[in-house]
Amino acid sequence: MRGPYERLKYDLRRGWECPLCHRKEKADFLITNRFCNCRQKKDGGPLVSMKLVDDGVRRVWTAP
Repeated sequence: MRGPYERLKYDLRRGWECPLCHRKEKADFLITNRFCNCRQKKDGGPLVSMKLVDDGVRRVWTAP
């Protein structure tokens, strides 16, 4: 990437979603797995593995 403003054009984060509570969050592209604690808060069960929803480089469009 060239120049100081090129990094602002691209969203390099990954999107994750919990299959139980459908909570969505974005994490750094270096993160390879995420866990949701929705079941643990409710009844003390195990952590739930979140599934990857968005992956890859996306250009962030800003209106001029």
